[in-house]
Amino acid sequence: MEVKGDMLSYTDEDFKIEENLSSEVNQSISDSLIQPGRISIVDEYLLISDFKAGKPLHILNLKNQNHLGSYGVKGQGPGEVATPWSFSELTSKKFTLVDIVQKKILEYDIDTLLRFNRPVYEQKLNQNGFTQFAKVYGDTIFFDDGYKLNYRLYKSKFYDVKNSSSIKGYGEIPIIVDAEISDIVKRDMTMAHMKSKNGFFVFVYMYCPRIEIFDYCKKQWKTIISPKNFVPEFNKSVQKGFTVTKKTVYAYPDIALTDKYIYALYSEKRIMDHVYPKSNSIYVFDFEGNPIKKYNLDKDISFFSVKNDSTIYATNVETNPELVVFSLY
Repeated sequence: MEVKGDMLSYTDEDFKIEENLSSEVNQSISDSLIQPGRISIVDEYLLISDFKAGKPLHILNLKNQNHLGSYGVKGQGPGEVATPWSFSELTSKKFTLVDIVQKKILEYDIDTLLRFNRPVYEQKLNQNGFTQFAKVYGDTIFFDDGYKLNYRLYKSKFYDVKNSSSIKGYGEIPIIVDAEISDIVKRDMTMAHMKSKNGFFVFVYMYCPRIEIFDYCKKQWKTIISPKNFVPEFNKSVQKGFTVTKKTVYAYPDIALTDKYIYALYSEKRIMDHVYPKSNSIYVFDFEGNPIKKYNLDKDISFFSVKNDSTIYATNVETNPELVVFSLY
């Protein structure tokens, strides 16, 4: 591993432990999946969002591996979900869900959701922005904004997120290419997924082999370049519309965090060959950016979550959607 200031770079050889994992299919929930999205673990429950199902959330009881049913109300009214995009855990039984179409965040309590099928609260996000991921700590919300290319992460009071004067930004959007490009190309090149745990914010880039770790308490950033430092292929002359080319590849389709580790799904598969991002390689780091382990899965996955560093729960989306389980012991 090479270290230059706050920039780390690694290759496969830096991972001293490499393991091959075999999957098992959880059939109790797989039959209900239509177009599954992101996954989250809240207490002893596994949550799977679904873009096309009649109800946007599937819930699995992890204690007995039983599918409890599908929940949430599809729609564009109060308490309803149009496009379930990303989860974030709040407390032992509470979580939030970002709806990118309605530009709002909904707060759920597992018990209330199972009994009454409704959120306990919802809050509109900036209607002029484009937030895909958000994390609430107390009365503060941290979020990204794909329409603002000033900062990687923004912070605001949760109940004042629409007031631009209360918003603070952290981390500059990186310069990926040394050329004049439009904002839409820059936005697509630097598109990233965010997860947060214990005061750390971790970003994995969709099309660039780049991971960023932000320690909020220390206000320190670290960047990991991995495992091949390539420049993403985009049509740099585009002013609006479709920016990818036949050579554009996925870098990191998804990420999962535990108390100890960062799990990053790494792809390098061409967008034109796959409708959905997918891969069978997971790289594991600690929160200092040190390489820990590499997992080779026996099948491609698209989205995943990790429970207690012992089990990976994942969906494969492209054909016959299913929930697959990998034991790490």
